[in-house]
Amino acid sequence: MNNSGKTTPDERCCIVNLLDLGWSIRKIVKYINRNDYTISREVRRNFINGKYLTHIVNEIYKNNKMNCVSEGKLYNYEVKNIDNLFC
Repeated sequence: MNNSGKTTPDERCCIVNLLDLGWSIRKIVKYINRNDYTISREVRRNFINGKYLTHIVNEIYKNNKMNCVSEGKLYNYEVKNIDNLFC
């Protein structure tokens, strides 16, 4: 069982296909071997216009991942003092 709490793109495709086949959340959980809360949260958060659309979810995930930038103290120091590094 994957304990990360985040579903992979492959798992999302599997979820959408199984939901389209009429599978329950419990049955999907057993099939893909994930926590029931993880799958129900995934479906609940990403239900758009009455349907779980995996391609939209994957795009949202990619955009969020690209926009997530850690700016620690070292990063801020280097950016502010970049001119001093090359003198």
